Amino acid sequence: MLWKCQPVVPPRETSETTTLCEAAVMGWARALKLGNPSALEHSERTMHLAEWLGREVGLSEPELKYLRWGALLHDIGKLGIPQDILSKPMHLSEEEFLVMQKHTEYGMNWMEALDFLGPAREVIYYHHEKWDGTGYPLQLRREEIPYLARIFSVVDVYDALTSNRPYRKPCPRKRPCA
Repeated sequence: MLWKCQPVVPPRETSETTTLCEAAVMGWARALKLGNPSALEHSERTMHLAEWLGREVGLSEPELKYLRWGALLHDIGKLGIPQDILSKPMHLSEEEFLVMQKHTEYGMNWMEALDFLGPAREVIYYHHEKWDGTGYPLQLRREEIPYLARIFSVVDVYDALTSNRPYRKPCPRKRPCA
């Protein structure tokens, strides 16, 4: 018996598909704990901060959804970074930092085929770009950096400054250090 294949029609976004997509995002985010137990906590903190900031700047509900998803998955590429670099108790050497920078590429490569992530993938790839063009991976500057990635990078830096790191103590939350 021959099976007749039907073309796949993308489903309309319903609460069921949204729930399935959110479950997939959470599953990927939980994988972060495999490489670093505190990574999921960082992703969850930045997700809440990003949602708050996104509401403050007037993002729509769909934009907020993509911002939340990007926040949860922004460091997924660190699963491809050696553990000794991730947990090094001092600043990274220049060579180690070049390896660490690859996490944005790894994350984008792994999430690229997941079309439902939409602009969340831009957060994953561009969250280390800087307004002055000194960031990575592409040294984008100003408005070249996708908007959601710009918003997210603010809360990512804030959380990095106010959280324990293997190489330093956190700055006070009310007044982060530079």
